Amino acid sequence: MVEHIKIMAILPGGEEHTMWCVTVLETTPRWYTIRKKLKSLTRFIDYGCNFRDGLCIRERKEHNTSERCCCGGCSLDSYFKYPEKVLTKEDALFFKKNYRLRMGFWRPTGCILPRELRPILCLGHRCYFLGSKHHKIPPEAIKLLNLISDLSESNYPSKELVDRAESAYWELLIYFTHGNVPQMYEIGEIPCMAGC
Repeated sequence: MVEHIKIMAILPGGEEHTMWCVTVLETTPRWYTIRKKLKSLTRFIDYGCNFRDGLCIRERKEHNTSERCCCGGCSLDSYFKYPEKVLTKEDALFFKKNYRLRMGFWRPTGCILPRELRPILCLGHRCYFLGSKHHKIPPEAIKLLNLISDLSESNYPSKELVDRAESAYWELLIYFTHGNVPQMYEIGEIPCMAGC
């Protein structure tokens, strides 16, 4: 029997509201592990964002807003439709425990979702979806984000896609850690970039 976990929000009157439903994986498949590894590499992408007080200054200027820019939508019922729909039980329970109405996964210190659990929209939006002409990120970063997107589009990706993603992971790991991109920060000290 397939297990589902509902991610709920408590409305102001105390009523529970289902935000989305997650299908729980019985085991951790290869594609799931590879997708997490690829997501972890996004810490090396520098979108050239200019943050002040946790807000993207470019986005604030363009839209005259004081909201959380890319991170402002995860608390809105009409917008928050992009998290992964298939998760391990451990990851699904993390989502369930930490989701808050009006805050989503945002806290005063930033997003509490580990990078490996963030959806593609959080890892690359808005910069990735506007395209590289707006942001001078290398083709390898676009390739990485495209692979994550491809693995996330299907609940059960094909073996061919998984093989391609695994091969690309090793190439991208070498590129980001020993290639043309300098590793400027230790893991855990990465500044707030897109999807922070």
